[in-house]
Amino acid sequence: MTQSVVNVYLNLFLAAAGNLARYKIRSAVVVACLVAICGPYVTGVAISEGIRADAALSVREGPDLYLTLDQFGRNAAVPLKYLPAFRRSPNITAVVPRIVGRATAVIGPPDAQQADTSLVVILGLEPQQTKLAPWPEKPGPERALRDGEAMIGSALADHYALHIGQQFTLKVGDATMAFRLSAIFPRQSTIWSAQLVCLTLADAGKLFELPGHASDFLIYCRPGPGNIQAVREDALSILGDLPYRLQTKKDEVAAYLDKGFRQQQGVFTVWFLVAFAVGIPALLIASGLGLSQRNREIGICKALGWQTTDVMLMVSFEQMFLSVIAACLAVLASYLWVRLFNGAVVAQFFIGELGNIAPFSVPAQFTPAAAGLALLLCLTITMVGGLYTTWRIATRLPAESIR
Repeated sequence: MTQSVVNVYLNLFLAAAGNLARYKIRSAVVVACLVAICGPYVTGVAISEGIRADAALSVREGPDLYLTLDQFGRNAAVPLKYLPAFRRSPNITAVVPRIVGRATAVIGPPDAQQADTSLVVILGLEPQQTKLAPWPEKPGPERALRDGEAMIGSALADHYALHIGQQFTLKVGDATMAFRLSAIFPRQSTIWSAQLVCLTLADAGKLFELPGHASDFLIYCRPGPGNIQAVREDALSILGDLPYRLQTKKDEVAAYLDKGFRQQQGVFTVWFLVAFAVGIPALLIASGLGLSQRNREIGICKALGWQTTDVMLMVSFEQMFLSVIAACLAVLASYLWVRLFNGAVVAQFFIGELGNIAPFSVPAQFTPAAAGLALLLCLTITMVGGLYTTWRIATRLPAESIR
């Protein structure tokens, strides 16, 4: 590239910067519209990636196999009577039974006339799986959850104003049980524990009126080739003719995780509709609609010997200026929105049963891909509007544009 060509590009670049500085209001309106489009988009992508990372970490750190019974093609509860046989298997290091249920629960003081109704996740575990050290009620050595006690998430504790040692009731269906609040999950815990009620396995079975059963067995295999297949053979010999499901974390569970996030991303396409709706005024303003002075400037440039490609290139530089500024501001606005306002309004598209403001810290990961897509979206809107209209003006006779 010769020096003269470099000078031409440099002059066009400086002319574009001068145009943006001269039309400050127009430039500010276009940038504001683009930030309004890309800010929620970047925020949603960051929250989605943060939740995906948390969920993927849970899968990686979780058991090797998930065992449930199969009933009409769906997961069914596993009788606890098979637990000792699985624990005796030489191919298994640990088996953790659990009960996971999502129900409409009524939480309130035992003597309350009316109590709030809320959707909560109830987790039942064996007492030795519920150790925390130290517990808030009694500093010192760790101890396990006892029957009649409960451990709840910080969001539930705040909503119902529950404190350590307070009595409350849980009602699922026709079963009503009273519990003593013995611990609250820390606020810095994962989002999955914010609205969680943890009970002993026996209490959870009574609450769901299915004692002696677990939702599934979490099986940890011994390391080594062929051990997972050996556990499959053990399950076949232990359960006999019972239909069962034995799902691996790398295949089935990870696939369900990806499927769930794809569904969430489908809901998030609503933001694209909002983006293009808000992008219409930005498109019109970027195209110079109704800006007769801009038409005359292009006509004068053509009369002075500018080529149509020169005018198009100058406008392209203008749109790139606007797009880069808008994309950077959108990422900054998104970061502040997540850190200062905890992703308010946007987070509820990715976390079920969540209000406008999350009662826990919403995870978010800001990746270069989100910033790149925001820049691409800005460029698409500004270039389509600016280049098409500029080409129509630049291909006219200079006298028509000046007039």
